[in-house]
Amino acid sequence: MKLRAFLGLLLLGSGLCQAAQPIATSALAFSPQGRVLAVGYSNGIVLLMDARSRRILRRIDGQITSVGCLAFSPDGLTLAAGSNDRTVTMLDLKQPKATPYKTPAASDQVLRVAFSPNGRFLAYGTYDDHVHLLDVATHTDVANVEGHSLAFSPDGRYLVTGRVDGRINQYDVAHNKLLGTVDTKGRTVDSIVFSPDGRTFAATCGDRTIRVIDSATRRQLKSLDAHDFTLSGLAETPDGHTLVDCLMNGEVQVWSMATGKLQHTLHDLRIWGCCVAVGDGGHLAVAGNIKGKTDFWSLPDGKLRAELPPPPMK
Repeated sequence: MKLRAFLGLLLLGSGLCQAAQPIATSALAFSPQGRVLAVGYSNGIVLLMDARSRRILRRIDGQITSVGCLAFSPDGLTLAAGSNDRTVTMLDLKQPKATPYKTPAASDQVLRVAFSPNGRFLAYGTYDDHVHLLDVATHTDVANVEGHSLAFSPDGRYLVTGRVDGRINQYDVAHNKLLGTVDTKGRTVDSIVFSPDGRTFAATCGDRTIRVIDSATRRQLKSLDAHDFTLSGLAETPDGHTLVDCLMNGEVQVWSMATGKLQHTLHDLRIWGCCVAVGDGGHLAVAGNIKGKTDFWSLPDGKLRAELPPPPMK
């Protein structure tokens, strides 16, 4: 099977949600303080809202073709949005009228994006299994490595990338050096998150599992079974105690990191889940689906707080 066909089957959480019509909730990101939520849609709209009250702070429209992924800079003043037009748009939130910077077109649509903890670099992964490392100040590519999913360690020393063949690469950022590879034997690695202390990272795999890896030894510590559906998103609470995933059947699962056991299964998305994020100090989980619905749950009890419909078209 060709790479694109294989990715098309396994990376649906990002690829199809970006292309969904008329509108899907295709990306979510919390500000570093966890109080502002960015919600991205497949028609290019981004809403910035107060995470607790869900009051809309700003609507961004006409800047992005289709939102596939979102990330705030460490200072919360820049929002990066990856798109199926193969670019990343960097929006200056302190100067709303400023012209956003848009990266040159990459080789394929952008699935994942993240800033380094010091804000110096922006990493973005594309559909054809390439991760670009961009110098934010100079807007120049400083590295291009294998993978499409990605995460920086909390201290910024390491960049971990997930590949379509189920391998996870760990790089030394300062020296652009491959330190080692984990072979999950679990098909494509679609999402990666680091624990707050940097000692472990978790990765969703195409065999419907979440692998928890020791970042120092690259040894697998746990494998969490997501059961019958492919995983389309992953997030972790700031205390590192809880993992939250999103499945393509619309379920959202809440896991205990200490025991590796499932604590809650949340069903309210009802249809194809696209993305999930955790904010408000780890007390709030948010997930979006392919019909443009966004649900808010309290953690750790898993109670539904609110349902947000798609934004009106202008």
